[in-house]
Amino acid sequence: MARKKAENLEALSFEALLKELENAATSLESGELSLEESIEVFARSMSLSKLAGEKLQTAEQTVQQLLENSNGQVEYKDFTGDEN
Repeated sequence: MARKKAENLEALSFEALLKELENAATSLESGELSLEESIEVFARSMSLSKLAGEKLQTAEQTVQQLLENSNGQVEYKDFTGDEN
């Protein structure tokens, strides 16, 4: 069963992982969970955090590849969101 849950988590998008982390934080902060439930939510949050980090790292690597210039050199540029 734990293996199936892990596979389901891996299928989530980065945004969905963040939303799940937000929900977990809200549950933990509410103080309404038992100790056992809190530990379970925390453990799941650690898995979510790891997966989100991996997805973010993959995205960063993809962006670096896209910024490679015609000479095969990677051009590091700050992303400002402006095209001006």
